[in-house]
Amino acid sequence: MCFSAEASFALSAGLAAVGVMSLRQAKSPEEKPILAIPLIFAAQQFTEGVLWLQLGTGQIGFLRDLSTHGFLFFAQIIWPALVAPAVRRVETEPQRSRVMKWLTPYGYLIAALLLLRMIIWPYSAEIVGHSIRYESDFKTNDWLVVFYAVAVILPLLLSSRRTLVAFGALVAVSFAISQYFFFQALISVWCFFAAALSTLIFFYARQTVRQNPASASPPL
Repeated sequence: MCFSAEASFALSAGLAAVGVMSLRQAKSPEEKPILAIPLIFAAQQFTEGVLWLQLGTGQIGFLRDLSTHGFLFFAQIIWPALVAPAVRRVETEPQRSRVMKWLTPYGYLIAALLLLRMIIWPYSAEIVGHSIRYESDFKTNDWLVVFYAVAVILPLLLSSRRTLVAFGALVAVSFAISQYFFFQALISVWCFFAAALSTLIFFYARQTVRQNPASASPPL
């Protein structure tokens, strides 16, 4: 499997279009965080595209460090902090919503720990094969990876919305594939897969409009 700057930029452009179309289906402000997921992935993939270009030059400098940590800020801080509250805002079943309420501070805690780690032990990036490996002096514990995966996958799996559950299940499968086949470049590869899978958010948006056509808001 080959990843490159071109692949990251192409995916970013596609996700930007999907994100805009998804947000145009928003019926209320409550839906906007979940519908913005493709747009956020678009920004993340664009950042990694810039990093690919910097790594290709072999130069070490500010832009390389900025794109390295910019990508990781999306991957390690935004996603665990965003997923549970975003899913909770569109959850209609009280019991599931209460679970999301507990998962929200859990996600914030994971994001805070990873942010602290990033500040104390800054990352470097290098091309390994056809992927990017992110490394720091802090050696990742397998349990930390699992705790992170729980923060970003479990809220989706517990949703009452079938499309979100499907999205979560596929993200979980992509995590297993990335962990097994691309361990050295896990962060980069898994985020690429998850970004591509976030196109399902558009189908979620269309499904909610079909279910409640009268409440659909005009285009943004």
